[in-house]
Amino acid sequence: HTTNNGQVLTAQADGSLRMMTDPTNEASYFRLADAGFVTLTRNTCYQIESVADGTYLTNRGNGENNALVYSDAYDADKTHDITWQLRQETAGGSYFQIYQPYVGKAIDAALATTAKKPLLWTPSYNNSNQQFTFVLVAGQKDVFQLTAKSGNTTYYLSVSNGATQMRGTIVPVMILFTCFTHTFPSEDSRSASYMP
Repeated sequence: HTTNNGQVLTAQADGSLRMMTDPTNEASYFRLADAGFVTLTRNTCYQIESVADGTYLTNRGNGENNALVYSDAYDADKTHDITWQLRQETAGGSYFQIYQPYVGKAIDAALATTAKKPLLWTPSYNNSNQQFTFVLVAGQKDVFQLTAKSGNTTYYLSVSNGATQMRGTIVPVMILFTCFTHTFPSEDSRSASYMP
């Protein structure tokens, strides 16, 4: 509530909404339902699934600089590891930074390295290795290619056997991802030092 931040919106048994002061009341908990399509939205958290094998981009619990990004099977106990926030320095920008809100790091395409294996790094909107474009795949609902550029070359994020890599050529099927909206981390589930 903008004039009294000690109040929360609650759903009443009769279907009406009412402002109340008890934030622990389950009537104040809301879940966003899937509307049948994905709209990539600035500062929203997503789980990014590989269409090729149904795995999800993950940091495997490692929040250090240079930690590799993997793609693993879904594990309900590790949703923190597969939650990514799409950030932009300014609304309406042409690229997103893929940020891990639980560890305070961003995916870096590592295009200056020979291996070109995406890793986590300190977030910087000025780092071109952290500027990803989500290209909607024609004829496929909610399916994207994740790309980054180095000079005039476009690289595509690909997944194979749990490993991720940036490839300079399109590898059909391996580079298609779908995004599922995920709730943003609550204040009590992450350290204040990791606040985005």
